[in-house]
Amino acid sequence: MSHFCTATIDTQATACSLPAVEGMSWCTRHNEERIKLYGSYKSWHAALDVAQPLCNMDDIAKCTSIKAIRQWNETVRARYGLVDRCIKARERFTERFFGNDMDFGHRTFWLTLVAQREELERLLVRLEGRGYDVFLESQNAEWLRDRQLEEPACVDCPEPPAACEPPCKPQDTSAQSVELASTIPTSQLDLDGELEWDYIRWTIACYMLPASSRFYEERKRVVEAYLCRVICTDPLLTLDALRFSDVRSYLLAPNHGLQTAQRLRQRLRHAPHPLYRAAVEDVLRPADEGEYGIILGTRLYKVCSAVKFPLHAWGHIFAFTICSDCVRSLCRDVDEVIDSLRYVLFTGNAPFESPASNLDLSYDGMCAMEVLSVCGLVLSFPFPVTKRVTVAKRLQPDKTAVWAEEKRVPLVCAELSRADPNAHTFLSALLRTSLTDPDLSIMVRKARGEPIVRSSAHFVGDSMRTAASLTELRKQPWEPSKICYERLLDEPPAHTPCPGAGPRINFDDMRLAVVDSATRCDESTLLSDLIDIFTRVYGARDLLELCHMIAHVYVVRGELEIAQLKQDPGYPVFLLNCEESNVAYKALWGTVSPWRDLRNRKLYSTVWMSAKDLS
Repeated sequence: MSHFCTATIDTQATACSLPAVEGMSWCTRHNEERIKLYGSYKSWHAALDVAQPLCNMDDIAKCTSIKAIRQWNETVRARYGLVDRCIKARERFTERFFGNDMDFGHRTFWLTLVAQREELERLLVRLEGRGYDVFLESQNAEWLRDRQLEEPACVDCPEPPAACEPPCKPQDTSAQSVELASTIPTSQLDLDGELEWDYIRWTIACYMLPASSRFYEERKRVVEAYLCRVICTDPLLTLDALRFSDVRSYLLAPNHGLQTAQRLRQRLRHAPHPLYRAAVEDVLRPADEGEYGIILGTRLYKVCSAVKFPLHAWGHIFAFTICSDCVRSLCRDVDEVIDSLRYVLFTGNAPFESPASNLDLSYDGMCAMEVLSVCGLVLSFPFPVTKRVTVAKRLQPDKTAVWAEEKRVPLVCAELSRADPNAHTFLSALLRTSLTDPDLSIMVRKARGEPIVRSSAHFVGDSMRTAASLTELRKQPWEPSKICYERLLDEPPAHTPCPGAGPRINFDDMRLAVVDSATRCDESTLLSDLIDIFTRVYGARDLLELCHMIAHVYVVRGELEIAQLKQDPGYPVFLLNCEESNVAYKALWGTVSPWRDLRNRKLYSTVWMSAKDLS
């Protein structure tokens, strides 16, 4: 009586539909495949039997030669690969041709192989750790070990331009039918490993600028420095990278393996954000005699330099993350905060997070917060923005009711750059304006430790009055709030980084607090008055010209690059910070990417009302 072949044709356990050969459990094709697979399986066992002897834990602990440790590591890793292939080959062979029916003898041997693999894993961990220590000692870079501790992730980080979640894969390899039996034990591992490494190369390409940018090569060096710093956070990756002389040969090498790729991908996904700035500094700083380590031909410096970041350097950082709070936590002074905000508002390559996002603070068709940020004011609202006057009935501790009326005045705090002459001119003009406007109260502290300059002896703030009834409330006098407004110039601003983004540095900058107690005034009116003063300081006719005058300085320096394709009204004025993924992959690696990225590159709002040539 004829019966069907019992072999499966894919990893989904789909049964073969062909009739089996008489006296056998498989069809002709699968019987030939079984014989070839068994021969391949035996060849791996033969290679395992003649594998080189291994080192032991005592030898590893005493070894001080990185060359010897690397040789041992390669030997152990090769042995581990053979054992792993034998285990997977036996599993695959049994699953495909015997329905997972493994007898006692085969299962006992299989468990022996599993125990051997676990022992090799422990040996690899010890080798990697010892090799990591020896490498750092040889480089006099033990400080790299201290940088391994990962900081908590920012809880509200938006998706960066090069997200570590994969796009659409070229094909689903899990359901592929395996045609050649001789490659069944290895093909899936090799294919998965190559896909992982190709995805890492795709991620690296997503960090890149358009090839037409004058900063393309600089961005490439920054990305390489960032990758090297990520590698140095892991002993396995560090030891593996010592076999190569540069980053490109490391990423294009065909024999890394799946485990190394998965480890690198995880490290890239969870890299602490201080590495972003460190990588930029590694490239932009002069080649001095500072303490550094070298890996993959790239210098990684221990101490940050005093080099001032140009505006385009913030594009490098925004290529890694577009979380404004994370980027702000990397700023060392208010000048860098202003530059990062200007880069965002000029190019639209990252979102602008306003501290007053719940308010409609528009002026002359433009966002007042955005315009003032471009002008160099880092604004904050220290108290919640609510109604000007509120009346509420409150219950006292003795259970008696009392009516309270609070009158709030619009209050805005700001930080300014001490190095910007226009900021000093703005402050002088603001103080002169307060002399003619009795409702305007200003406090200024020009540097840490300096006395506070006031526009008047009394800083008009919030006030309150209380009474037992609503009728009596109108007759009561106003009492000033007990808030110490002077502390606003000494404390960090209210708009601090989000949890996990790191502490904010207490900058030695100019700070001011402005209130307007006029009945007609609110936050929008107050900000509009500040914009009018900036317009007079720069001599601009309107807000658009004001923003163009500020941006033109960076265009002349070459820090902002005008896009060449401007016939499309929806195209941004300035060059993209990160090229479209498939185009970037082709430019960087010289081949077509097998990944299909179906996501659209998101551009965020800018300060511009319309595209205008700044050249």
